[in-house]
Amino acid sequence: MREEYGISVSKYTIQRILRSFGFSWRRIRKKPKGKPEPEEYTQKKEALEQLQQQAENGEIDLYYFDETGFSLDPYIPYAWQEKGETIELESSRGKRLSVSGFLSLQQEFVAYTTDSRQRLCDCLF
Repeated sequence: MREEYGISVSKYTIQRILRSFGFSWRRIRKKPKGKPEPEEYTQKKEALEQLQQQAENGEIDLYYFDETGFSLDPYIPYAWQEKGETIELESSRGKRLSVSGFLSLQQEFVAYTTDSRQRLCDCLF
């Protein structure tokens, strides 16, 4: 501000001005790329409902699967953001530890870990 406009202001004055314009200081979020196709989403939802019904009838043992990864680059910066707005960064692939888990309706849990770049679900299905 001093160099550009010849005005001397403190850090706290800039913070007060940003807050008065509706900005807040918070972590930038990562988001997945893309959205599911509506028709494909509907088909998969119906298929899941059928599987849930078969599990309720005792015809199958239904397990839910999820996979997550822990990156070696955990830093996500903070930034001034307008209230109601969120800055998001697309996530990238790097070295990571993948954890995959299966959970049944009877609370049976099985987990696997890998440090391979290939996802466990790609190996299983």
